This record gives sequence, C-alpha cells and structure tokens, in this order.
Amino acid sequence: MISGLLSASLLPGTSSFGVLFAVIGIVLGAGFLYVGIRLPVLLATRSTPIVVLVYANMAMYVVSGVSSLSSGNTRGQVQAAIGLGISAYLVSNVKRLAAEAAAEPSTPPAERS
Repeated sequence: MISGLLSASLLPGTSSFGVLFAVIGIVLGAGFLYVGIRLPVLLATRSTPIVVLVYANMAMYVVSGVSSLSSGNTRGQVQAAIGLGISAYLVSNVKRLAAEAAAEPSTPPAERS
C-alpha cells in the first residue's frame, strides 16, 4: 500500500480515492507494527484493539474487492478474497490466544518452573 501512495503522489491526475486508500493502508500498517511490538501485553490485558485493527483491515479488503469487482480486475478480487481469509484466521487466533492468556495463572515469571 505504501507503493500505492508513492505512485499516486508521483502520477499527475491520480484519483483522491487512490491516495486516501494508500494513506489508510499506511495507518493500518503502523497499527500492525504497534500491535506486533506490544502483542504479549495486549493479549494478556485487552485484545479488543487487536481485533478492531484486523476488522478495519478486513473492511479495507472489502472496499478493495468491491472496487476490483466494479472495474473487472480479477487479480484484485483474488487478492481481496485471500486477504479476507487471512484476516478471518487472524481474528480467530487472536481471540483464542487472548482466552489462553486470560486462563493462564498470573504468577511472576521468576516463580514459574
């Protein structure tokens, strides 16, 4: 998506939809970077921000898929479908990992054997 922003900013006559789509992609990418860095803490305390981020990513795939469908871009449709599948897998695993972290005893790491 960053490449989309770069190409959109370098090409005259690029639609504002493309630029907006690329900026949202960069924001989502930054969100995923933050979640990746803080994953253990977020899973143990609150997993809602992770799930919301993945749902926002799924919404972007839906918009991308509809846009590809209206323009007849088969490759874009396949990419959106694969992205939605991966995102659904991520949501189910985040929920499972959060439940496992909540069920784990909250003993300090030094006391675990």
